[in-house]
Amino acid sequence: MIIASIGNSVEIPLAILHGRMDLVCPPENAWILHRSIFGSRLKWVDGAGHSPIDERLARELVAVTGHFANHGNFAAWGESVHEHFSRSAA
Repeated sequence: MIIASIGNSVEIPLAILHGRMDLVCPPENAWILHRSIFGSRLKWVDGAGHSPIDERLARELVAVTGHFANHGNFAAWGESVHEHFSRSAA
């Protein structure tokens, strides 16, 4: 699998937006990608499917692009794997 071979070798800012209602690419695939790439950030979009022209996804795409333009990274955007597991353990 390509994702497994990338792993920690990727050192680029990566934001993953995924619609919770996506029937084309199941949400678990976004989670696998997120866990596989160190430093990636994931944000689930409630009520959105696969289409980037869906109003909810489009709004989040604009927001994440603006965040990157203002900060040069995604560090304070979305959720890291560490944050997910810290919250789950609480």
